Amino acid sequence: MSGNKHFFALLLFGGLLPAGCVPRPALIDPDRPNGALPPNFFKNIPAVVLINQRGLKITGINDTVETYVARFSERYIEKDDLLTYSNLSDASGYPRVTYDDMQRYSQALFLYHLRTTPQAIDVVAYLAVHYNANGKCIGLGPAYLGTVDKGEGHIDFLYQMKVTIDGRDTCLAPVAKLSRLRSLACQYRSDTHLLFLAKELAIHDPQETWWQPNAAPSIRVTKIVDYDANKIGGVQPLVFNIRGTLPGEQFLQFNSVK
Repeated sequence: MSGNKHFFALLLFGGLLPAGCVPRPALIDPDRPNGALPPNFFKNIPAVVLINQRGLKITGINDTVETYVARFSERYIEKDDLLTYSNLSDASGYPRVTYDDMQRYSQALFLYHLRTTPQAIDVVAYLAVHYNANGKCIGLGPAYLGTVDKGEGHIDFLYQMKVTIDGRDTCLAPVAKLSRLRSLACQYRSDTHLLFLAKELAIHDPQETWWQPNAAPSIRVTKIVDYDANKIGGVQPLVFNIRGTLPGEQFLQFNSVK
């Protein structure tokens, strides 16, 4: 189980890009609408989506971006008669110690729901943002891009992304070159495969209103499946049930940012 938790932490929290490599105005603030994203942050998304959506007319992204965030912070907990650090969700009911409440590093995990235009494809970008104890952004990543299965309530992440500087724009871009991804001879031309199972939403039926504008106040991920080859299962996918992986949690909850 400890090995699984290590891989789970790498998938969600592992860093790709130091914040110092990104212009300060582009740093992301989880308490502002859309995480205070810089202009043209998603400009590369249509080209990536078209890798597996050939024949569709996709040239841009709808102006409406629905943003969801889950916040984590390092806190002391008592475990096996020891005082130890744990990375706890801010919404977690897991008991923290009250006699030594020193805050350390924290993370904000973002889900950005977007729609392509003129033909509408539901797309989700994932981005982890890291902060020090003073709330200063110190790192970005990992980042993923995927599409939505509305009927099943799945988010299927197929591409590893990174925050980069393209001309005057700070934006998301694929880690692998587009030419390499297009040349892959497989069912899904991709460089990763993560599945977020999110059937349990706060209020709404995912088959009808999950991805309608402002419909879901939160997204509750109950399970994450990593289909990539790994050191634990080899070619067998790793399954992370949130219950048992995150202390005191039954699901990983992303709350809407208004």
